[in-house]
Amino acid sequence: AGTRPEFARTTLEAWTARESQAEKALRAELSRLEGRIVFGAGLGTKNGKDYAPVRDGEGNWEIWSVRPDGTDLRNLTRHPARDDYPRVSPDGTKIAFNSDRELSAGAKMDYLYEANGVGSIVVMNADGSDQKKVCDGITPAWSPDGRRLALVRGKQVIIRDLASGREAVQTPDNWRHAMYPDFSPDGRHLIATGNTGRGWIIYGWEFDPDTMERKGDIRQLSPTEGCNADLLPDGKGFVYVQDHGGDTFSRLYLATLDWTAARPGVVKGIPINKDKFWEYYPAPSPDARYLVYSASAAGKSLGEGWVMIREQELYVAGLSGGTQVRITFGGLACKHPHWSARLK
Repeated sequence: AGTRPEFARTTLEAWTARESQAEKALRAELSRLEGRIVFGAGLGTKNGKDYAPVRDGEGNWEIWSVRPDGTDLRNLTRHPARDDYPRVSPDGTKIAFNSDRELSAGAKMDYLYEANGVGSIVVMNADGSDQKKVCDGITPAWSPDGRRLALVRGKQVIIRDLASGREAVQTPDNWRHAMYPDFSPDGRHLIATGNTGRGWIIYGWEFDPDTMERKGDIRQLSPTEGCNADLLPDGKGFVYVQDHGGDTFSRLYLATLDWTAARPGVVKGIPINKDKFWEYYPAPSPDARYLVYSASAAGKSLGEGWVMIREQELYVAGLSGGTQVRITFGGLACKHPHWSARLK
């Protein structure tokens, strides 16, 4: 397993000066890759030696991008609203994200219950310009052809055609919650995290690419509870998170996926940290060789679902685990990364 994460505010230069040879070698590999990583980050306040928790709806959340090796950090939104969950279009020219910028004063964009209103899906150019609302909803995902978005509204997964505005609901009314949809590379399947009363589980289904209507039954893809699933570029597997022991720690897992199989695929852990940390929000690199994810100290979840966390920084490791390198350093709460080879 890799080195122990640290969460203190520092600089890239100070951090890399004390890296091991293995870490330096990995960072050098990452520096040669094309593209960028986008993510949401909340600015907390400092309280003694620790940064105060950043809750959903509090602080100033922005969309940022960074090179895979941690260089060239950019703030893309520069808006006082809570902007989060960015996803880059397949051609690298647009970024979709969710925002609370249209909610009334005092309301917050709630990832679980929508008690105070639904957030907005906003699309902007890759450089942060021309930010425009598309529709109500949260956690957007682009279709492989860039013509549609999958999103969550009213606890259901919905596919929306961007040109016509036509929508098709995918998940049943009796689901308690749905979150984090993702299109398969073939443009015919979706996966999402759902709660049907048995905890959070990864599900998947087929839909008609012409009508956008769901076809057949919804399948369980993770053998046990899990969340935050992100498909591999070839669609033959996905990475996801499993919590261990409530507010203690979580681990990342890699599962195989075969849409013709009757049962969930083979799951194996991704060995990164020996100690108990929160490993969350995994996203594979475009070449499926690496993984970007958030790490934070064990026991520092606020216990309110997706309302996270004190120290939370982005790290990159190989998809098979092992050595990791830290790529954010500003004392932010960093979450929901997405890796695009085409984002400049």
